Amino acid sequence: MNISERSVNRPVTVIILVAACVLFGFLSLDRIGLDLLPELNLPMAAVVTIYPNADPETVEGLVTVPIERALRSVRNIKDVTSTSMENVSFCFCEFNWGSDLGAAQEDMRVKIDTMKHQLPEGTQNPIVTLLDPSQIPMMMVTVGMPGDAGDVTRVTQELVKPAVERVGGVAGVSISGGADRIISVEYDREKLVESGLSPFLLQQLITFQNLSVPAGVIVDEGVRYQTRVGAKFTSADEIADLAIGLKTPSQSPEGIGGFLGLSFLMPTFLTIGDVAKVQETFDEAEGYTRVNGKPAVVMHVYKQSGENTVTVARQVRDAMERLGEEHSDIEIEYVFDQSVFITNSIASLAENAGIGALLAVAVLFLFLRHLGSTLLVAVSMPLSIIFAFVMMYAFKLTVNLLTLGGLALGVGMVVDNSIVVLENIFRRQELGDSPRTAAIEGTAEVSRAITASTLTTIAVFLPVVFIQSMAGHIFKDLAMTVTFSLLASLAVALTVLPLMASFFVRVSDSYIEQARRDESRKESLGGIYDKMLNWALANRWLVLGVIGAVLVVAIFSFPRLGTELLKPMDMGRVDISLRLPSGTP
Repeated sequence: MNISERSVNRPVTVIILVAACVLFGFLSLDRIGLDLLPELNLPMAAVVTIYPNADPETVEGLVTVPIERALRSVRNIKDVTSTSMENVSFCFCEFNWGSDLGAAQEDMRVKIDTMKHQLPEGTQNPIVTLLDPSQIPMMMVTVGMPGDAGDVTRVTQELVKPAVERVGGVAGVSISGGADRIISVEYDREKLVESGLSPFLLQQLITFQNLSVPAGVIVDEGVRYQTRVGAKFTSADEIADLAIGLKTPSQSPEGIGGFLGLSFLMPTFLTIGDVAKVQETFDEAEGYTRVNGKPAVVMHVYKQSGENTVTVARQVRDAMERLGEEHSDIEIEYVFDQSVFITNSIASLAENAGIGALLAVAVLFLFLRHLGSTLLVAVSMPLSIIFAFVMMYAFKLTVNLLTLGGLALGVGMVVDNSIVVLENIFRRQELGDSPRTAAIEGTAEVSRAITASTLTTIAVFLPVVFIQSMAGHIFKDLAMTVTFSLLASLAVALTVLPLMASFFVRVSDSYIEQARRDESRKESLGGIYDKMLNWALANRWLVLGVIGAVLVVAIFSFPRLGTELLKPMDMGRVDISLRLPSGTP
């Protein structure tokens, strides 16, 4: 008993399995991540080392070269490149594809720790980090409001940024273009000298008073209390009122007056406000951002690795809307949002795939001239796609441009098996078999052929999964999706289609008569083909010459074609960059 016979003899079992697969398919589709491209784990790491106040040549000789020498002994290392800049050294390590990046990062840290003593004094600890494409900002948001840049920065840091960071899936938020609040202490040199102080001593006094350190635990009646000593400054007035010494007689205008002339017994403390001007101000901004003519701050929102970009972006927008309702003076503008481009691109691709499926059904009806049979083949397409979603979820694939491209590519292939099976079932019914016998025998006759054809097609795509390169990691999702859809179409053609054909496909006498009348049309098409074939055989050297000329043109044209990993994509926005002369303030 073959698989098609088991399916026809057990319709309830097949219907239950199909219903379960459809249910799992819709549940999987709801849980599959949505992204622009497949997740990439680039086999690259970077070592960043800061050497303050050093020129590029010094950074290269004293920092970059020793670090490079140490990194070249890391396991599975492929290449090490470096860039030395003023105050900063960058070393980039490229590993072989398939390497354990966690172990490689730990090995890099060990190598760096063993050679840190070779670095010059003042060099900060090297930072070892993996290069993660997900750390590209998924959103760029501008925050504006009435007031100066300092007010906008304060509101962004105190209200907007915490609201976004609380959203699930957000890894972090960075702010650029703002003016941070600072406390400026502008000392008077003459007053410092008169008081016997120096700028360095004034800095040390402020630093040592701006400390809060743990002081242990106090237990009182079974209750533990955490204690701290000291406090940090919170305003300019606190710094201005900080006592740093005693005033000299010349700095005390009261002289020896006061109550009973005893004020000289009451010391007058010298504060920072007596020798310096202390005020709250804003740090000088590195750039300027304007939204609709008002000062604004740019926020870069980063998502956690593996999170759904569209879902996280939607939650961020919801948080922004709630914040805008609570604070009407805050204006939010979205400069860049990956989710919008992702949604539009995938919706366009899905729409084109749907149109392709409808065209395939229309062409099929044009040749079959039988509505019931056309509908059976049409049903096999969504069933195959739904089954493919289940396998995509099981293998942790996301819905992206490549997986949808694989499904769109598979739409035209999934109907092939069903068409072959259905045509043979028709043929068996025309020969006089009952619908049930025709469904079983017709499917059994072509089962090996369509299985071999499907496996041959899969054999073309499957090796892409094992390619150890960036191209292999990108197109692996496409290859796996095509494989899943073809396997699903084979299962549908061997099980579901025979069952449905045994119930709904009936070849009537009127259809047979209509088919015989259509034979004349088929013969006319065949006659046109026969004439073309006879002409080609009679002019074989001309045909071969044309083919050879086309082949030569193709060979010479290939080296002149452009080469790139991915075609540039239209993001639907216009960016204008203006480079000013060096030294422009």
